[in-house]
Amino acid sequence: MNRILRKNQAFFIAAILMLSGCNSTDSERFNNQVEDYVFSSTTSVLIAYGASQIQNDSVSAFRCPSVSRMRSEANLAVFYAQANGPAPHFTLDTVNGIRGDSNGGFGISIKDLPIGMLDIFERCHSSSSERLVTACPESQRVESCSDASEGLRECVQIYTGTHKLVAFSTVTDSTECISEAIDRTPYSSSVSEMSYACDAFDPIEIPAAIRGSAPSNYCCDASESTNLEFCLKPCGCRTLNIAIVPKEESVFEYGTQQPTSISDSDNPPSIEDVVRIAVVSNIEGHTSRFEDFISSVMSYGENIDAIVNLGNLTEDGDRKDYEKYKSLIHDAMYYVDGELSDSGFINTTCTKSDSGRICCDEKNTSDAGVLTTDGSGRIFTSMCNVVIGKVAFLTGLGEDEVGGSLDAFRSNFGPSNFVTNIGKVQLIMLDTAEATVSEVEQDWLKDMLDTERTARCNIPAPTLFDEWPLLADCHNILGKGSSETVTCRECIQQEAYCIPPDSSMADTSLGPENCVCVPITSKVCPGNLSCGVMDGVEHDCVCTRDEDCGMGGTCTDGKCEAPIKLVFSYTPLFDKSGARNNAFVSKNEAADLLSMFIKYGVNAVFSGRVRDYQSFNMGGIPMYITGGGGAKMASFASHSHHWLLVEIPNAYTHPDPSKISVTVKEF
Repeated sequence: MNRILRKNQAFFIAAILMLSGCNSTDSERFNNQVEDYVFSSTTSVLIAYGASQIQNDSVSAFRCPSVSRMRSEANLAVFYAQANGPAPHFTLDTVNGIRGDSNGGFGISIKDLPIGMLDIFERCHSSSSERLVTACPESQRVESCSDASEGLRECVQIYTGTHKLVAFSTVTDSTECISEAIDRTPYSSSVSEMSYACDAFDPIEIPAAIRGSAPSNYCCDASESTNLEFCLKPCGCRTLNIAIVPKEESVFEYGTQQPTSISDSDNPPSIEDVVRIAVVSNIEGHTSRFEDFISSVMSYGENIDAIVNLGNLTEDGDRKDYEKYKSLIHDAMYYVDGELSDSGFINTTCTKSDSGRICCDEKNTSDAGVLTTDGSGRIFTSMCNVVIGKVAFLTGLGEDEVGGSLDAFRSNFGPSNFVTNIGKVQLIMLDTAEATVSEVEQDWLKDMLDTERTARCNIPAPTLFDEWPLLADCHNILGKGSSETVTCRECIQQEAYCIPPDSSMADTSLGPENCVCVPITSKVCPGNLSCGVMDGVEHDCVCTRDEDCGMGGTCTDGKCEAPIKLVFSYTPLFDKSGARNNAFVSKNEAADLLSMFIKYGVNAVFSGRVRDYQSFNMGGIPMYITGGGGAKMASFASHSHHWLLVEIPNAYTHPDPSKISVTVKEF
């Protein structure tokens, strides 16, 4: 049987529960945020990070994209998310099964995803609800729609992106979930096409449809939104991960130049292998200063991947202020189809707005003084308000905002504790608005920082076989047809586990039969780690792909290397200047956190609160304090209003912590 070998440069998205902060005496703030950001029912759990809002919607008539290997007639359970991080990452806990209706599938609808990150194809004979898709089989691609046969599924690529939408599975540590004690099969066989992303131990690309209104007279209503939608079918005893992943070829094509047109195939966009993060704090409602800060960041000569505000974006946490800043952020850092940014991100003649409507071509006036438009300046001519690109704005909660509208903070910016990553750089926001963290937060932080993947395994040598077989191979071994049910127990003639294969054996097209049958007496590896040698002797578990190594981890010669770990918090552990009330209330608690940072290999800590810039080392960890976002600077301040430029080279391939640079940028 042919095995599928895949080159793995994708992110590993670990199962992550987005938690938010609480004070040490009252957990209500924490509990409320948990309820807001984890949708659950009796049969399903959706966990997401890098997204600002998750909500359950009562609409049940969700239609799957009718693209390759998926059906459009299935009604599904639907999850909605708003992409807020550098790229959205979703983990779907399918140990007990995520079940929709009788068809057993579910849909994901993501709002404000930078669709320009992905390859975009236009269907030559599309319906009004499916004009653009993110994938098209090679056999269906044509040079132009004029070459297409009427009624067939041909498509034309109109945009070359830098990322791809992928899904892959991980196995839980429970031995029940790698044995036949719990059903690992897809839920319901009536929508087999939807098993595309089921049980894939190696990442597979997911085709998705881009849904949005068509323009009227070449213009779009500014209130219209465009979503990216795709459908999946889960397996039991698996955690299914969905992520936006940089293309390997884009990572290694060093450079940041954008294409001058969507048809410029000789100059596709690429990812520069450097991550740049702008860090700021203490804006405190100074709108003009905030606008100066944004202008400074956006006019910076290189691309900024994310802006991290450590806290005190507003003066008192007022809902209207949060909404005002959200609007300012959106206007400054989101690029919508038809817009022309100050830096020329999109080469188009369209203006940002035209009497409240966007995506119009430039105003051309005829001899009679009549406004004429032809839509020629738009990137996606048949879709309204597609987000082409945006700079992620990630913000924590400050001391002045704790007494304000926490619901307003969460609805606009998400939880105050979160983890996301860019390439192999992990960004951890820790809520320290009240100069302390609860025990629950400390436990969460420990789970996020503990990326070590080491274990031992011992699998007996095979006696009846040259190697232990994949469950899929058992059809031939037992002389059964491909549609007949087989078990590891009958295949190897003893009680058995079915464990994840290494990359040399994995075949992602096999669904739940993509696992290796081994005796139940085996000592198996946790998660997707593999036992490289099966000879009855104890060995180290090995990784075979980056995904085996946790979020942002790297598999090098069978061993996992941790990602770069950056911690962001409003209150410093310790205040170098000694100013009163500008550090943790408890020095013992601060010391405990510092010990945790040292133990789990944190590479840098960024804090705000102090209206000054400070840098020093504690326990070998670089500490940076920045508080120059807008409020009046301290009398002893060494810098005027400023932000920090953090640069991490080789961030998508193999970052070196010693190469991280931090530069003060005054504005």
